Amino acid sequence: MRRGEIQGLRWADVDLGRSLVVLHKTKNRERRAVPISSAVRTPLLNHSEARRPKTEWVFPHRTEDRPLDFDGAFRGAADRAALKDFRFHDLRHTAASYLAMSGATTAEIAAVLGMLRWPLRAEARNR
Repeated sequence: MRRGEIQGLRWADVDLGRSLVVLHKTKNRERRAVPISSAVRTPLLNHSEARRPKTEWVFPHRTEDRPLDFDGAFRGAADRAALKDFRFHDLRHTAASYLAMSGATTAEIAAVLGMLRWPLRAEARNR
């Protein structure tokens, strides 16, 4: 998922029973369903049980009725981990790599990442 998709996530779009998130506002303007892994489902379930009752946001701002902007927290964590030139977007590449190493097809990876077109490999472009 993209940073904006995560930040703007609403509880109405999370189906913990089916382990799915439905994204309505995407970069490509196409609605898509994203599977929730078991590693994410349990903490998300715990988070849902401890949430503030009057907020629709999965990751709400502490004092305002809007999504949390976690850029500062992410940058701080990356700095503490001594990660240089690391952006939130790089996590998408990491996710794609782990999916590929787990045997996912390029079509499955593209669907999870919300890509309309999969980038062509260098040898395919040169044909």
